[in-house]
Amino acid sequence: MARAGFCVTDPLRDRPDYFDLRPHRPAPTAHRPPRVHSLFARASRVDLVPCRLPSGREAALRRLRVRFGRATPEHLKPGALATTYTSKPLVTFRGAPMFGELAVLRWLEVDGWEGVWVDTFHGRKFWRDMPTRSAPVALPPAARSLYDRIVAANGGRASGFFDVMAWRGAQTAFVEYEGPGDRANRNRNAWVDAALSAGVAAADLLVVAATDDDDDGGESDAGGDDDADDDA
Repeated sequence: MARAGFCVTDPLRDRPDYFDLRPHRPAPTAHRPPRVHSLFARASRVDLVPCRLPSGREAALRRLRVRFGRATPEHLKPGALATTYTSKPLVTFRGAPMFGELAVLRWLEVDGWEGVWVDTFHGRKFWRDMPTRSAPVALPPAARSLYDRIVAANGGRASGFFDVMAWRGAQTAFVEYEGPGDRANRNRNAWVDAALSAGVAAADLLVVAATDDDDDGGESDAGGDDDADDDA
């Protein structure tokens, strides 16, 4: 039995409507979910993840299992950046090595989105490229306003913020990147609760779980609490 505050996974059979994230039974005025065809086309599996949130409400998020290319070497050279960066595994996008969060962003850009990697762990930085060859960027005004509303709804904390924030026209999507072995935690669920309170639709929240050659398709125990709690 799942514990309160944690996500559990309920695998669903393949349905073509996943490719544009439409709800199973949309109402006539249903929110139109974001179109992220490239990520869905790469997914080997799509699960529906029901989450019981701290407020007591529930949300269902779609979780894609996506295989990314392995970079060689698999990490940045020691000393290139702080160890909290160099310890992160690298993947590839069309042969270019980068962090998984940025690879997700590159695939969204293929579908016409703009966005950033929301680097909460290192002090609320926003990146469009690898930190070894770029500087943090500022969010556009509309994205900044939404970011601030979510943080305020989360008690002033940015912890748990989904890794990628992207926008196309008037629509905004949030994607959480899970590297192999990453686990959901209380910070993430609290952030989802805050995002919903700030007006974000559950359909605009997506989890991308990276798989590797040794992945047996099993689910990790969603009981970790390893996300940095940023109160700055």
